[in-house]
Amino acid sequence: MPKTSEVTKFNPANVDKLPSFNEIANSPVVAELDPWTAYRSKDEKAKLVGKPFVVLAWESGSLSSYEGDYVVLYCVGEDDRKFKVIDTGVGINEQIANHESANGTRPLLCRNGLSRSDYDFTDPATGKVSKATTFYLA
Repeated sequence: MPKTSEVTKFNPANVDKLPSFNEIANSPVVAELDPWTAYRSKDEKAKLVGKPFVVLAWESGSLSSYEGDYVVLYCVGEDDRKFKVIDTGVGINEQIANHESANGTRPLLCRNGLSRSDYDFTDPATGKVSKATTFYLA
């Protein structure tokens, strides 16, 4: 059974014994939430169509649970909001690879945010046709 943390043993009667915000925030054991808003789904990424942003950094790789590559873009919008775009499509991944080949790791300005392409996808194994969406840096 996991050890009970100090937080779960909190007794409201001991409020005067709690450490200050700075004592807690500067503690090496404090956990933080990921400050980057994540855009993963088609609907979330659609909110970035036509919205300017700069790609500050990126990371890419392959997932064993997914037959393909992924890319995570760390971005800042024109309103200074920081967010990340997580994409498993071919479009953005290829664009980032081409940008990196030509420009190294310099930030990438996307004046028109993302663009969206809706198309019919034919599964090569079954021949079944379904709707699909790919996003591109614009």
